[in-house]
Amino acid sequence: MDAHLQDFFQRFGENVDSEVIEYVTALLADDTDPDELRDTLTEFAPTFGALSLDAQQQQVSELLQQAQEFEQATHTSLPVPPASNTTNIAEAGAKLQLGSCSVGNVNAEDAHAGGMQQQQQPSQQQQQQQQQAVYSLRDMFGSLDDGFLAHVLASEGGGSLQEAATWMLECEDLPAAQEAWQHSLQRAQDEQQQEAVAQAQAKKLIVQRFLLQPVPNGSNGDGKGRPPPLKAWGAGSSGESKCKARYREGAVVTSRGEKYIIEKQGEEWDGGSRGKVVSKGKRGKGFY
Repeated sequence: MDAHLQDFFQRFGENVDSEVIEYVTALLADDTDPDELRDTLTEFAPTFGALSLDAQQQQVSELLQQAQEFEQATHTSLPVPPASNTTNIAEAGAKLQLGSCSVGNVNAEDAHAGGMQQQQQPSQQQQQQQQQAVYSLRDMFGSLDDGFLAHVLASEGGGSLQEAATWMLECEDLPAAQEAWQHSLQRAQDEQQQEAVAQAQAKKLIVQRFLLQPVPNGSNGDGKGRPPPLKAWGAGSSGESKCKARYREGAVVTSRGEKYIIEKQGEEWDGGSRGKVVSKGKRGKGFY
């Protein structure tokens, strides 16, 4: 559609910028009122404003008709390929919509983060629209992989077929971009596998370090309804009994398991009592 608008302005001797083309394209896509569109074209192309009203309306109607034809061609449904290929495209589209790295600036961390992120899955209608857009790109660029086309549609085109096709036309080396995308996916899968192996090894080392024994769920042999407690490292290996009382001449000297027994000499303190206690009282000694 940009080429049609460029030819339209060149017919009236105007070389407009790309921003003007994008603005007019947006007006055509939004089904703007023909009179408003005619006023806009008059501002950008004074020669167009010099035409008669009938000629201006005819030119505007032709532009609107071209915009409708372009939109219909963009959303034209294509025959559905075999089921296996459809499944691959749907899976690739879902993964890329969750998060994928951009072509030409591949980052392994972004690809890994995009694979690990959990977001809401696209609806069935969105998947069908995405598949049709991928089929359209495949007709224009048949030598490329469907997964790569779905990636370009999601990341570079933002879901827009026109923007994705424009990016692919402007790309200097599409096979190299596809190869970089495949390497990024493979690198993300390798990192996930390495992380899973590292976690398994870490758990194994922890169990070996503290000599923990796995306990199955359910009741033990005693029938008490709960599994036996796990014993920490070194517990029960010294052979000591639970009772820590120490005896001397048949009498218990200490019950705290002390290594040395300290024998106290002398009389025990009786608390300082020396018979009758005379209280000082409220008003002095002897008053009650």
